[in-house]
Amino acid sequence: MMLTFLYVLPIFSIISAVLLYRHNGKREFLRFDFVQFIYGFVIMPFLFIWLKSFLFFLLRRELAFSLSVGNIFFIDTVFSTFFMFIYAFAVVHSLTASFKLKKVTDPLYDLFQHSEYFHLWLSHLVVYAGAVVITTFFSVINIFIPTSLALSKNSFYLFVVGSFVCGLFAFIGLLVSDPKQANFMRIIKLMFSAAFLLQVILYFVFDPAFNSSRLFFWMVFMALTAIVFASVFAERSERTMNFFDKFKSNVSRDYWVNLNLFPKQKKK
Repeated sequence: MMLTFLYVLPIFSIISAVLLYRHNGKREFLRFDFVQFIYGFVIMPFLFIWLKSFLFFLLRRELAFSLSVGNIFFIDTVFSTFFMFIYAFAVVHSLTASFKLKKVTDPLYDLFQHSEYFHLWLSHLVVYAGAVVITTFFSVINIFIPTSLALSKNSFYLFVVGSFVCGLFAFIGLLVSDPKQANFMRIIKLMFSAAFLLQVILYFVFDPAFNSSRLFFWMVFMALTAIVFASVFAERSERTMNFFDKFKSNVSRDYWVNLNLFPKQKKK
């Protein structure tokens, strides 16, 4: 089965890439050219899985000597990090290729407005959604698999309180980075609320112990509590929202001033 997978996957990927190429510039998905999206977000991940599988096969089956778990982890980490650099440039290529296809069909096309879609709405949404999914995943796992950390009560309380404070700062960062596009804040609030609701349901169903054996669960729970609490009460205060809007404006202005693209005003 393993050998069949290692043989079929690269052949399937190459054939798919060749057949798809002739459809360049015909359709879009998430403002990417559809073919470039498939290259960057489907074929490249498949290639990553194949290479990791091939590497694992060589390390465990084909070497004349056995490696420890630590050695395999180190080799896999080096390989994965190196591939991440390659993958980053592959995605950049897919994005710029999408820009080029737009310019070919329309020389007056606004590439800056197109790039702002990725810079603001899409990238922010993916980053926040990814953070919620990953942290919630570890939180759920911690319900069923307790940690072996032996923390004192004071240390445990420090982690829990610190997570609540981090949640408040995460909400501030969310407000400051709000692109104000396509119901961004509504989507983010719904996402955080769903994650918080899941945490509450897990709490009532499994009744996790309030100690270091469920540290990840309680850290995520407190961080989500802070974010939901802040989103409910902070945005009801006009003074608070005006403060964040002013802070965001000042940060943006300082950014453009430092680039010498926005002149400083002389004091009268």
